[in-house]
Amino acid sequence: MLEADVLADLSILGRSPIVTLIACAMGSFAGPGDSVGASLLAAPNGPIAVLSSTEISYVYPNTIFIRELGLVMTAERPTTVGEAFLRAKQRVMTQVDGFRAQLDNAFGLSLSDADMDALRRSHLHLYTLFGDPALVIGYPAPATVSVAPATVAPGGSVAVDILAASLGDGAAHVSLETARSKILGELVPVPPDDDPQRDAVIAANYEVANDKVVVVTEAALVGGAAQADLAVPADLPRAATTSRSASTTAAPRRSARSS
Repeated sequence: MLEADVLADLSILGRSPIVTLIACAMGSFAGPGDSVGASLLAAPNGPIAVLSSTEISYVYPNTIFIRELGLVMTAERPTTVGEAFLRAKQRVMTQVDGFRAQLDNAFGLSLSDADMDALRRSHLHLYTLFGDPALVIGYPAPATVSVAPATVAPGGSVAVDILAASLGDGAAHVSLETARSKILGELVPVPPDDDPQRDAVIAANYEVANDKVVVVTEAALVGGAAQADLAVPADLPRAATTSRSASTTAAPRRSARSS
């Protein structure tokens, strides 16, 4: 999926991202050559910082780390990359919630509590930051999305108002979507293993299951504000649309998303 020899062709336009590579040895610096993490950071048009593991890493702590890093950067929004990295590591050892309980129960089928604790602790030393820990993170300013009415029957419509003052002028991509847990389309029964169409059916079902968009439209974003009306299909099953999302983009290359 990613070969090291293509890293030289990397060309990121717009703002430089922070890249997290949750895979074995992406940040290894003990070998004769540069690691993937080091190569990415050294690329002229590459990311501004890279978080990766220096050695073989395991699914259980990897799952915890990437989840905690994501929550830290979206909910807590620490000022610098170093602070975000530190908070994620702290939460790997201290966070207690329903998801972590489910995760521990699942891995507890093959690992003891002591094993899981040892894996979490050992991986704190495997994850490495390539880049300046004092780097200030350029978070996108939040957009405000309001929808009226709050509920709508099939065949009705909803008005969406977007305010993203930091974006200026551009285009707003507005979509009405189902909840992540609902499948809008129809799935096809999967044929037996020896059926030549099996893989095609599985791939088609995957696309259907992951398509959550009910209706989508574009609206002009002027001065950071946009308005759009979405017509809900009359044949839409009731209670299928329980989430709404809107994204806005504008020049210079910046974006904000809210749902």
